[in-house]
Amino acid sequence: MEVQQIASARVVRLMERVDSVTCNEVESTLQALIATNPQHVICEFAATKYISSAGLRVLLLAAKNLKRAGGQLTLVCAKGNYVYEVFDLTAFTNIVPVFETLDEAMAKLS
Repeated sequence: MEVQQIASARVVRLMERVDSVTCNEVESTLQALIATNPQHVICEFAATKYISSAGLRVLLLAAKNLKRAGGQLTLVCAKGNYVYEVFDLTAFTNIVPVFETLDEAMAKLS
């Protein structure tokens, strides 16, 4: 997992699997970022091939905490990706904005 500052956003590039084994690392990284009061946190799933319900819980918690702090969580995931299918089937796409590319997500922040 990698965290990078791009313009006004903190971009988190997630690992291949976001599941019960890795979700604690993802959660602690996101909560540490939220503690710095960023306006925008973008989670990029380009390398992610699998997400479990534990991973969805972490994202939902981060979205709620960011919103409470006046920020927004945005996801980047290509529509053909299995992870996008999970977001779509669980209606996560109705809760958190999902874009196909980082450029699209960044353009919406401007």
